[in-house]
Amino acid sequence: MTKKDNYLDYIPKKSHKIHWKEREEGLIQLIVYRDSLFERIIRKLFFTPDKYIIDLDRMGSFIWNNIDGK
Repeated sequence: MTKKDNYLDYIPKKSHKIHWKEREEGLIQLIVYRDSLFERIIRKLFFTPDKYIIDLDRMGSFIWNNIDGK
């Protein structure tokens, strides 16, 4: 029998690749830049945007603000 990972034991931490800013009403907006070599080639071929912008709701913003890596 294989041992399965207990995901409750993991500790989330913010990635340095994800930029974020706090918008009005305390909501968080995540900005993910697509700047790897592969993504730059795909952007040129398929005219995709150079970044993703993700607007979090109140619950997502609360969780994002409480991620401290501890």
